[in-house]
Amino acid sequence: MPGMILHYHPALDARLAEMMNDIRRQSRPGLWPPVSATTLRQWRRRGVLTQEGTFLAEGPDGRLLAVVACTGDDDGPMAAGPCADTRPAGRLRLFGVRSDALDGPLAAACLAAGEEYLRRLGMAAVKTDPVDSRSPERLDFLRRAGYSDPDPSQQSLTMLLGPAGYVRRPVALPAGAYRLRTWRSEDLGAWLRIRNVIFNGSMDEAGFRRTYGPHNFDPAGWFFVCDDDEPVGIAAVVLTGERSAPTRGGYFVGVGVLPEYRGRGLGRALMIAGLNYCVERGLSPVSLNTEPFREAAVALYLKLGFDVIARAYRYVKELT
Repeated sequence: MPGMILHYHPALDARLAEMMNDIRRQSRPGLWPPVSATTLRQWRRRGVLTQEGTFLAEGPDGRLLAVVACTGDDDGPMAAGPCADTRPAGRLRLFGVRSDALDGPLAAACLAAGEEYLRRLGMAAVKTDPVDSRSPERLDFLRRAGYSDPDPSQQSLTMLLGPAGYVRRPVALPAGAYRLRTWRSEDLGAWLRIRNVIFNGSMDEAGFRRTYGPHNFDPAGWFFVCDDDEPVGIAAVVLTGERSAPTRGGYFVGVGVLPEYRGRGLGRALMIAGLNYCVERGLSPVSLNTEPFREAAVALYLKLGFDVIARAYRYVKELT
């Protein structure tokens, strides 16, 4: 087989960014933001790109043709849902293939290298991070490699705020001792506790700091709803795009209320607070992901001006 499979190293970042941007232009021009050196540093910081679990396919002409990034089992998007799978499973965090390499042996070999890495870690299966339905060639590539969508509930919805949603609204809380506030320096423990209850997760402080940092964290966009002084619900707007960009986007994460406080309008109040933050700072686009089985949340987002623009599929493959 001409060409070779390389282990990732930061020295390859310029070539990797060039390939990823070529793939994004080939797939859906303008759909995803460009990949830069800053993007790759963020991916390394979050543990998406690792030297031991990331593989690159190099063609005989020296071009990079594909990338596959795998990590061991950890808390992430696959943890949610009524059909959550408890087997030890690794994650396919990132993969990209040039359109002219989709049917070639190097792309398949690159994916196989990632799967073999997970086998050595003792993983029984590999699960993908969400794969956008607007990139059907990536879905087809996974299906040909033996991946399947395990359950419809494992899909997620990508929702984008439409023009009608870019308005300031009053934040209304129900009667009682409820109040809304933003992030304080001592709030990490409370946020993790609520987040892990709502989403049946196990994120810890290290996972939080890998995911959120100076590049995307603004405490003014992280909200708590409290019963007296006790936080009972959360919503956060993560900044997207480059810090140097004239306009940045907003992405909602961790939106929810503890089970015993649901049905009181607290989730709506949190979302409106987050949307007002986006409007005041001129963030665009504003988006979020959620699962179809969260019917009340989906209905709320639609009422607030979000539209479903894509579905994301989480695929699984047995490794044993």
